[in-house]
Amino acid sequence: MSHDFGIPIDTAASSADGTHDELARALVNYFEALITPSTRILPEDAAQRIDAARESVRWAARTIAVTERAAGTSPEHVVVLLKKILTDAYDLTSGFIPIRPVREDVVRWAIDAYFER
Repeated sequence: MSHDFGIPIDTAASSADGTHDELARALVNYFEALITPSTRILPEDAAQRIDAARESVRWAARTIAVTERAAGTSPEHVVVLLKKILTDAYDLTSGFIPIRPVREDVVRWAIDAYFER
């Protein structure tokens, strides 16, 4: 199952360019890839699906960080924003996986991008 549009995101967390919604969709797809084992796909294919979903999350988190930095948003507020988007996306899935490792990755990727010059 994949969610393309209509992911309920708090309006305070929405962006004009859609990157916040893109992160939410990428996170939902990533969580679903992690928790949806399929007997119809080979383990290598499942691993590729997870890797592709993780890369989409990384790209979206970094894009938000750079965009928010350019808008003058503090790094602290970027982290709060990302955690809100992450929690909203996580709540849309069944929650059978630990959120902490994903949250740590998202925050690390965003902070790295925020401070890159």
